Amino acid sequence: DKIALLLYSHNPRDTYKFINVNKHETISMSLTNSLLYKNFKANLGISFVGIAQYFEESNENQGDYLFSPNLNTSLFYNAKNINTSFALTYKYNGKVESYVLTQIDNNGNEIYGKGATDDFSLFDATIKKSFLDEKIQTTIGVRNILNVTQINTSSIFGGGLHNGQTLAIDMAYGRSYFIKLAYNFKQK
Repeated sequence: DKIALLLYSHNPRDTYKFINVNKHETISMSLTNSLLYKNFKANLGISFVGIAQYFEESNENQGDYLFSPNLNTSLFYNAKNINTSFALTYKYNGKVESYVLTQIDNNGNEIYGKGATDDFSLFDATIKKSFLDEKIQTTIGVRNILNVTQINTSSIFGGGLHNGQTLAIDMAYGRSYFIKLAYNFKQK
């Protein structure tokens, strides 16, 4: 058993409802790999996650596994001669299908169907520089370079499974820039 928080309505504000999930199953398959060459390091990871849910309030069979792909990749370069490292990271989150509340019939029964949340990608870049025998480190970077702020979904009650609408939900606050200054207290 599992109690899940369901986004029930999007207008005028997000409204949530707790629902009982009689059975929740997850299966996944993943592959990760790293490659090192001189001052370069590259990482690649891919996974497929499948989720099956059975809702207490529904007579429909939601037991099918719904799969979504994910991809992670990163590239690092360490310029030792100038005490500087560079990093690029990318994450692809595939389309996620799930069984969600789609309508309430005239008798007050909740009807569930398939909904989907669109895929999206996140991309970040960072530069880190060390000074004074690595006692001081400065880091600058950009997060969410692609400026993803909202993603489309039909996984919300009233949001498009039967009425053709697709709603945008907030995903992130957009592109951001950062700078970090750190001092390491080393004892020898």
